[in-house]
Amino acid sequence: MRPKTRGKLVQPGDFIYYRDDKRWDSAPIVIESHKLVFFTIPKVGCTVWKQLFRRMEGYSDWQDQDGERLLPHNPNENGLKYLYDYSIEKANEIMTSPKWTKAMMVREPKQRFLSAFLDKAVSNDHAHIRNKCCQFMEDAQQCVDSAQTASGFLELIKACEDDHWRAQYDRVDYKYWPYIDMVLHVETAEEDAKRLLQKIGAWDEFGQTGWSSDHQSPIFGNAAKSAGDHATWSQWQVWKWYTPEVERQVEAFYRADYENPLFNFTTYECFTCVK
Repeated sequence: MRPKTRGKLVQPGDFIYYRDDKRWDSAPIVIESHKLVFFTIPKVGCTVWKQLFRRMEGYSDWQDQDGERLLPHNPNENGLKYLYDYSIEKANEIMTSPKWTKAMMVREPKQRFLSAFLDKAVSNDHAHIRNKCCQFMEDAQQCVDSAQTASGFLELIKACEDDHWRAQYDRVDYKYWPYIDMVLHVETAEEDAKRLLQKIGAWDEFGQTGWSSDHQSPIFGNAAKSAGDHATWSQWQVWKWYTPEVERQVEAFYRADYENPLFNFTTYECFTCVK
């Protein structure tokens, strides 16, 4: 049951109502035709979700991942509407009305951490952490080099905030959690996406087909089913990066994620226990 609000829930300056040109996943995306509010989170299938929403809004280039226009992520180019595009009165109606579905997708924190580490610290010539975290350091190269282990990357991100590794619990202010209707999981993305799209009446037209290289598969297809299985752990070389000590440290770093009952991360699944 949602609490009764005293005054307006959404206030000017709230993180989810503030347009930040450097943080594209602050405000949620609003699909007015289907009364959906979706909170995208980096490293949690956000590219696919934004492609879906562009498809729902009728863009013929909805599948594009344009490096120049930075599609589908750039709010200045993707044509999507965000909560800040509405008046404060309308934003409050959207966020509090039971006629609107408020949803997000989350990911097991240690998997998300490893994905961010491999993508943003190890790959692509270390460009992301070099520009985001290390360029103003006295020894920028040493900063980059020290982040090439999971433990070193963890120490770096404690002092370098970024949405790619920020705790998922911090996605919204505390007062908004009672208004979130559905929390989906990367590990069961195909089933969860279908459940959401069926609820809002968008499955048959936008979710059931048109995805993957054959354009006949459903959204997320079978790709996400292995997100939590041992084959994916091997592919990521989990045991190369994680030690029992580092695994416990990452769990502590994301304690708020594990303790949020809406996320349903009920156990600390041990990556280093099974090979």
